[in-house]
Amino acid sequence: MREHLVDAGGRSLRLRVLTLALAPFGAACIVATPWTLTSLTDVDGALEPLVARVALAALLALVGLLCTAGIWAYTSVYVTRLRRHGDWAKVTTQGLLWPRERRLSLAMLHPAQSYEGRLFIPGEALLNTPFRTIAVTGWRLPLLVDDQSPVMDSAGLDALLRQGARLRQTGE
Repeated sequence: MREHLVDAGGRSLRLRVLTLALAPFGAACIVATPWTLTSLTDVDGALEPLVARVALAALLALVGLLCTAGIWAYTSVYVTRLRRHGDWAKVTTQGLLWPRERRLSLAMLHPAQSYEGRLFIPGEALLNTPFRTIAVTGWRLPLLVDDQSPVMDSAGLDALLRQGARLRQTGE
């Protein structure tokens, strides 16, 4: 039995473009942190006060870490493809530099949590990105499945997760 349940298609391409922008920006912030701490000068060429340099360096380091570590974590769990192969699932995640494919036993996959993914910003447009998370035995972070993927077989995915629960109960 072979089933194609999720394929993010062009949505993963948009994430790849975002990754290619955020990761280098974050790396540049991290690289600029020591210089800011030791060499930042004011308009007259004198070193800025130590408190100002430390504060700016800390801000640069924080932004850099959030951009690089955040996009790395997100791309490592964002599902671009999920296919069923009998009692196994082939899961392809975005990956920071290139996609990564894993073969997971259905028993490792736990029931999904669904989220509306709505963000209201006063005076701005509504952001609507529904998604679900699938916990994987032995992983710290769950898989993230975009419910707006061009190929999204919700019923098939639910059936796959139910079979995984049955396999866990029977101990197979």
